[in-house]
Amino acid sequence: MKRVFVLFAFCVVALMQLDAQVYKLKTTSMAFRSYDGYSWSDWSAWDYDRGGNILVVINANSDIITIYSKETQEYDILNLIEDEKQDPKGGVYSEWLCVDRNGLRCHFRLRKQRDDTLQLYIDYSDFSFVYNVISR
Repeated sequence: MKRVFVLFAFCVVALMQLDAQVYKLKTTSMAFRSYDGYSWSDWSAWDYDRGGNILVVINANSDIITIYSKETQEYDILNLIEDEKQDPKGGVYSEWLCVDRNGLRCHFRLRKQRDDTLQLYIDYSDFSFVYNVISR
């Protein structure tokens, strides 16, 4: 009987781990900036119309991040770069190296600020955008 219980407990924990590997977020706003070869521009104002109410799915099981904006964006996760690292402003973030549908490399950062606000950054070599997100 003890073996059956241990096997059952192991299966429950394994299934919980699988569910925990898919994260759903909803955007509330977005901003962007660009690089002109010499310096980064300031961040744009937060756009609540174009950047709000978008579903973001981070599926660690299949190594894919999907952003269901007007035009669906899909990114393959190549590897985890940082897991739970603290930044100089007091936030904590995880970072992944990804490739978009066009084969361009980018970095994704999921950042939790001191006030528990979540932000999702997508950084290319010459362009970055950030979404304010909430857990779904």
